[in-house]
Amino acid sequence: EATGMNIALGSVGISFPLDIKLEELSARQNQDTILYTGSVVIDLDFSKIHKKQIGIETIEIVNGSFNSLSLIPQMKINSNWGKILLKSESTDFDKGVAAINGLSVEDCSLHIALQDTTIIDTTASEPIPWLIQVDDIGIKNSIISFNSAGDTLCTLTKIRNAYISHGDIDLLNSIYSVANLGIDIDTLSVSMTDSFGKLKNIPFTSTSLSVEDFIMDTTYVGIQNFNLNTGNSPETL
Repeated sequence: EATGMNIALGSVGISFPLDIKLEELSARQNQDTILYTGSVVIDLDFSKIHKKQIGIETIEIVNGSFNSLSLIPQMKINSNWGKILLKSESTDFDKGVAAINGLSVEDCSLHIALQDTTIIDTTASEPIPWLIQVDDIGIKNSIISFNSAGDTLCTLTKIRNAYISHGDIDLLNSIYSVANLGIDIDTLSVSMTDSFGKLKNIPFTSTSLSVEDFIMDTTYVGIQNFNLNTGNSPETL
């Protein structure tokens, strides 16, 4: 009631030891749908709960959508996906360590639009004392688009395949590292408005990118190997 949301659920199934299946889950606010998913399957491992550790055998979310509406003042997010699959052997709440052994996203569209009337909150926030260890992340057949405030910069990326393997996200110390990152793009377009208000479109096709041994913190960015191949040369800016 405090958020003004209405949560609806078609059905719930529970099987031993703790496998949960939710059908037709939705969240609405003022007749607008914020979240919808056709099916959510959750299979958790509580065998190490006495050590304050929880494993995720499977979380599978099929045929879903998300619309941020006014939940995030700085931006609007719209997304649809075919399937999201997450596996995590352990989340250690004592040590603040979470493992992502596998995360795959298929048939997804994500649009992010920054808002031009937002007052930015400059209040310093407390660091989050968590380390996230990533074994494998994969994205297939997905579209990502971005609009800056006032639409001065617009991008659209059609991803055929993307992967990240063996990465660490140290939220406490703001250190981020990835051993291998790659992306194959069918189409990438960038539209910019110059100082005279003229729109300039820069199209790319069949672009591939690979990065090895990437590390970044608040003062340093390092890359061991970087390869970029494009199907066509963009026009000169």
